[in-house]
Amino acid sequence: MEFQDYFMRLVDYIFNAWFEFPHKNLRLYGKATFLKKKNITIGVGCSVNHNVFIQGRQKVVLGNYVTLSPGVMILDGGVVEADIYNRVKEKRHYSKPVIIQDHVWVCSGAIILPGVTIGEQAIVAAGSVVTMDVPARWVVAGAPAKPIREIRNEQ
Repeated sequence: MEFQDYFMRLVDYIFNAWFEFPHKNLRLYGKATFLKKKNITIGVGCSVNHNVFIQGRQKVVLGNYVTLSPGVMILDGGVVEADIYNRVKEKRHYSKPVIIQDHVWVCSGAIILPGVTIGEQAIVAAGSVVTMDVPARWVVAGAPAKPIREIRNEQ
């Protein structure tokens, strides 16, 4: 890796992690997109991997120690379905908050849709499309995502 390439990556990391979300110990691994930063709240110690997209149209909250694997999309808004059906030229938009509570792992390529709350210590499997709330300490998978199993402390 050339020095200039390394330097630009370092500058990008510092800018994204320190200036966009200061004092959060945010770990960015590659380029992530935060569309409307003012509507996005990130807790302490979160990890955000490359190609993550967070819309932030109304409100997106990441709790503490949330991990977003590569390619995760968090959408809190969309187009009003009736406008598509009725062939309206200028589509209206809607938004609903997305809340991801503490210690959640959202695996690669998962999509979180508007209005969803993901409970503490839950896991969203790779490629899942989350359309409804996820209970705390459950693994969900599929499109649409469905509960697969409860997470238990097995020490």
